[in-house]
Amino acid sequence: MRVTSNGSHTAVLVLALLLSTAGGCSQSGDKAVLEGISSVDLVGGGTSVGPDGQNDALISLRLGPGGTITTLTVHNVDGQNSAWHTIPGNALWVVGVADKEKPKELLNKPDGSVEIKTDKPKEILLYFADNGAVRDGKTRFSVTIAYADGTKREIAVERK
Repeated sequence: MRVTSNGSHTAVLVLALLLSTAGGCSQSGDKAVLEGISSVDLVGGGTSVGPDGQNDALISLRLGPGGTITTLTVHNVDGQNSAWHTIPGNALWVVGVADKEKPKELLNKPDGSVEIKTDKPKEILLYFADNGAVRDGKTRFSVTIAYADGTKREIAVERK
């Protein structure tokens, strides 16, 4: 980025503002951590919500304010091809979503979809059936969050 000859920092400020509010960029305070395999079984390797007899993989997600979440997707960045989400009506496995305050109560509707208000900072838990990518430890993940107003955030998932 080049600053104009009169020393104006306007262009730098505008770029910084655009980057901080653009869809797909993490907001201050957003954090996703792969906790590993949990001691809970709330979802299975399928498109509907419900246990399958296997403990779920778990990502803890801390979000700043953002509006109403309409979809969440966990997907691989590298490693084993993987994707789980809250979009009903397709073949991808479902992500179970719970408030950290009530970790065993899913916020998903019966079809797997969600509508979660985040008008203030919120901590949620993402449960998903491991397809082997979590256990092998070689796959990095990202979480994409879509909001009712059309904006999206993508947060890289850290390993614990």
